[in-house]
Amino acid sequence: MKQLNKSSRLLNRSICLLSLVLVSGSVFAGNSGGWSTPVPVDGVNSSYFDGCQFLTLDGKTMIVASERDNPGQSPRDMDLYVFTREDDDKPFGNAYRLPEGINSDTTDVCPALSHDGHFLYFASVRNVEGSCGDRDIYVAYRADTRRWDQWESVQNLGCDVNTAKVDQGPSFFRDADGRHFIYFSSNRPVAGVNRGHDIWYVQVGDDGMPVGPVQHEDVLSTEFNDHRPFISYDGRMVVFDTNRPGAVGGGGDDVWMATRAHKDDAFGEPVPVPNVNTPGQERRPVLSKDKEDLYISRVAGGDMNVVVATNDDDDDHDD
Repeated sequence: MKQLNKSSRLLNRSICLLSLVLVSGSVFAGNSGGWSTPVPVDGVNSSYFDGCQFLTLDGKTMIVASERDNPGQSPRDMDLYVFTREDDDKPFGNAYRLPEGINSDTTDVCPALSHDGHFLYFASVRNVEGSCGDRDIYVAYRADTRRWDQWESVQNLGCDVNTAKVDQGPSFFRDADGRHFIYFSSNRPVAGVNRGHDIWYVQVGDDGMPVGPVQHEDVLSTEFNDHRPFISYDGRMVVFDTNRPGAVGGGGDDVWMATRAHKDDAFGEPVPVPNVNTPGQERRPVLSKDKEDLYISRVAGGDMNVVVATNDDDDDHDD
């Protein structure tokens, strides 16, 4: 009977997931049947690895990790670059490499800005005083949000947020009470048990630094690798990459999403994003403010580029 009950629970869960997948086109994309097939982002990609991107609130600036100036120069392989455009329907250009301090002599990737533009979070493997392990999350501050060349400080978020494991993929979130949080992924143990990467979050204060305990995101995390969450600007959708099974046409890391009615509710059951996953790797998904554009780092054929899928039918655009 115990085995039968377990089988029934697994069957019910599978039916529920299948139902969510089947309706995901209407839930997330009106009657379009899903997102468009992703295409390369104009003006951002090079002949080297480019990815782990972030799009600003106004849609006019993208920050991208790229090895374009350091091809094959281990351990310095990827730095952070800023690309700008006149409007959100124009191609990007004007590549600017962020200054030393943000970039280091090692890998610097996966940026995220606070909503007010003053704080820049990113992951780095730099080995400096105060570092905690393999890959840590750092934060930098600027007083003038129009300037990309003036950063007053770069701080490690500390060894409660960071561990001796891989901590990366930060995303900024503001709840209904105005509190600020950083969501990220880490392969630290869960309740003393070693497993894959899970999704975690921590509250941060007005200085951009943690003010509370690190908490595990139970709904979004599984025994598989769940990476690099991005919370939509309205707080009601999360996208992330994961190697859990179930994405049609997918393989390796694929993009999944979950939604909730209000930003303080728990997220619902995650489902794979329609039309965007391939047998290659899809990583670090990022949404535009209106949730009509989904930017993805795609790894295929020995290369990594930033691609974008569109969803013009999603009229659920609350701020």
